[in-house]
Amino acid sequence: MIRSRSATEDGAAGAPVAPAPGETVRAERVAAPFAGVATVLVREGDSVLRGQPIASIEAMKMEAAIAAPAAGRVQQLAFADHAHVQGGDLIALIAPA
Repeated sequence: MIRSRSATEDGAAGAPVAPAPGETVRAERVAAPFAGVATVLVREGDSVLRGQPIASIEAMKMEAAIAAPAAGRVQQLAFADHAHVQGGDLIALIAPA
């Protein structure tokens, strides 16, 4: 299976994303903390606060919240509703407010 959602390919989870040419805004990567089924709680374009749950993850009948690392706007989601993820998989990109 090809996995293109890894948040650790070019840096640790939470590391800034390289801006596009001519772009100066950097987004925060939000990654899955462990393997499980992740469910997105926000939509692209939503404003979020630091610490606000943006997704949840369930594994072995345990559930954990995945929080926004900083206030901003949800720039991109790696999947629309829910998906099986591995630890380090990208969940979302949060652009600074």
